[in-house]
Amino acid sequence: MLCKLARSEGAIPSFPRKVFAGKRPAMRHVIRTIAAAIALTGLGLSPVARAQAPVAKAATPAPAPRQMKPALWKVADEDTTIYLFGTVHALPKGLVWLDGPIAAALDESSELLTEIPDVSDAEQQKAVMAIGLLKGETLRSMMSDTDRTSFEALLARLKIPPETFDPLEPWLAG
Repeated sequence: MLCKLARSEGAIPSFPRKVFAGKRPAMRHVIRTIAAAIALTGLGLSPVARAQAPVAKAATPAPAPRQMKPALWKVADEDTTIYLFGTVHALPKGLVWLDGPIAAALDESSELLTEIPDVSDAEQQKAVMAIGLLKGETLRSMMSDTDRTSFEALLARLKIPPETFDPLEPWLAG
């Protein structure tokens, strides 16, 4: 039997002295060598552990809204001022456009006219399709080889058949 039974339950068994009689210095050396090897291994692996440990990222502030400089022209004479404003109707989220000169122009105006008539969606779709379809060619046939390849790759990633856009004028496809 190499180890004594522990007197109290849960205690770690200890080796009898006679097993190590005359061998203590050698065993201490072995134990110290093993302990040193374990410590060095731990030290050697600590950079790896640090590299693999998730690092909390510092909170990054939200990006400031982008400031736009849309097309705005002023036409005036002695008693009338007209502003012509180039509009885009689908803008990225977070885009600030209704401030500065545009807000001032709208505030000064007594009337606002837009190019968008007040019609139903069905009427609007019918009008767009009447002028937005190509006659006798396809959208892809108008593209260079490089542009067509990029266009088709994008549509493939989006799982949209390229033929979907073939009958459309470039401005409508965009």
